[in-house]
Amino acid sequence: MRGDRTIRIMLVAGAVLVASAEQADAKEVEDPVVVEECAASIRSYPSFLWRGASGRGYEEDAPSMWQDGAIRVEISSGTCVFALVVDASAASLSGPSGSIGAVLSDAPGGLDLARLSSDPSSSPLSGGGRAGDIEEFAVYLTLPPGQSARAGDYAGGVPVRLFVIEEGIPVQTDEALIDMSASIGARLSVSAPGFSAGTADVDLGDISGGFRRSFEFDVAGNAPVSVSVSSTNAGALRHEKADIRIPYRTFLEDGPVDLRAGSSVSRYDLLPSREETLTLDVIGDPVEKPVAGTYRDTLTITFRSEG
Repeated sequence: MRGDRTIRIMLVAGAVLVASAEQADAKEVEDPVVVEECAASIRSYPSFLWRGASGRGYEEDAPSMWQDGAIRVEISSGTCVFALVVDASAASLSGPSGSIGAVLSDAPGGLDLARLSSDPSSSPLSGGGRAGDIEEFAVYLTLPPGQSARAGDYAGGVPVRLFVIEEGIPVQTDEALIDMSASIGARLSVSAPGFSAGTADVDLGDISGGFRRSFEFDVAGNAPVSVSVSSTNAGALRHEKADIRIPYRTFLEDGPVDLRAGSSVSRYDLLPSREETLTLDVIGDPVEKPVAGTYRDTLTITFRSEG
């Protein structure tokens, strides 16, 4: 007698295939591809304090020189293409009276950034990278020699703008200001024809009929100057052996100088671009029957820059 036979057909393959397909569809939904948006910023930028060749700030007769700095761009996310625009078209430092011009370049004596186009698409200061990258661009400042300016403190700024290029279109994402500052020290020079080592011995001759002498001082400087005139005998010629005095009058640039207190101070505003001539006049009126002998006085003229 035969027993019952059971035949089972295992439909495994089809079930496995269907399950695999369902898992794949589920994975595509669960793990989409994420593209990080580009983000970049100006991480640091220069702040120039002009020291000059001798460390005393700007001097118009100093040799040409440069000071260096850097603009650093950091990419904080995504993949970026970017460009910098430095608006140096009117770079200058303003001070007490007027300004001095400045030049920003990409290298000592290199490309003047003021000549670059303001279009970021054509800027040579461009770069790119991924999140975490930092790119550096060198910047050099020079203050060209030969500029005449008053003594004082000067300052200015140049904007620098960062653009991210998105599908060929530049979009500004950041801006900074490159600071520039410099000091100009006071300078003063005085020359006087007829003086030797700052001294002149003047023979007035016979003073009984009066006298007049004029002295010229060529003065150049970049700050207001004070001129002090002092007299040993308070504006009088004194007899060499007796206390006999003959007063005289003094004028500086036609302005009376009162020496009765011993000294007098006048102030003049000098233009830095030219030399001024100041005239000192010493005038004695006629003296009736003066006591015979030699009369003397000493005048001291002091020039002092007020810058």
